[in-house]
Amino acid sequence: MKKLLLVGAILIMTAAANAGVISSTVIKAWTGEVNDSIELTLTIEQRENESISIIADVTEGYGDIIAMYIDFNELPSDLDASMFVVEIFDNNQNQGWSVLENPVITIDENNVSGSRAYNMNGGIAPFDVGIITGDEGIGEGSTDVDPAKVTINLPSLAFDNIDRIGIRLQSASLEIDREGSCKVVIEPVENTPVPEPALLTLLGAGLLATALFGKRKKSK
Repeated sequence: MKKLLLVGAILIMTAAANAGVISSTVIKAWTGEVNDSIELTLTIEQRENESISIIADVTEGYGDIIAMYIDFNELPSDLDASMFVVEIFDNNQNQGWSVLENPVITIDENNVSGSRAYNMNGGIAPFDVGIITGDEGIGEGSTDVDPAKVTINLPSLAFDNIDRIGIRLQSASLEIDREGSCKVVIEPVENTPVPEPALLTLLGAGLLATALFGKRKKSK
């Protein structure tokens, strides 16, 4: 029975490690032309000794996520643009998730603020990295990106290495016909990973089987 309990505990710990959801935060601290009823959810997933993924999603209102910025407490010396994978969800074309080919990645310690509509100007300190995730607006030929995901394939990178994340939105408002823009800066907060419900069910089934086995053995 102890062995089976141990196996169940290992399954739970493995589930938490694989799920890897470390930070999930709803943000309402906006700057720009949009009122604070728009909400953004930021999730950071860490795959141990593999990668870190940052997912930004507008969960209330509308917004075209056109750029993401990252500031590290110390910029990794071996970080380069080839380590980034950018995935976007195109709402206009109903194409779902797709990998963005040849994304624009800028790495320049404490000196990245973007350009054109993709900037993080306005009293916001520069970042170490800038990633373009979309284009301006929802017009014909534009990409309405919500959510957007940036994965950094650098095994030595950890959640604690990230100080700030900046998100720039265009065509943002509470209504689908929108013209506003806004930007937000998030300081991620670590949360304890929650095991997947299916694996909790699996553990419960294992414990039940153990109890029945013990009862059967006792009756013999």
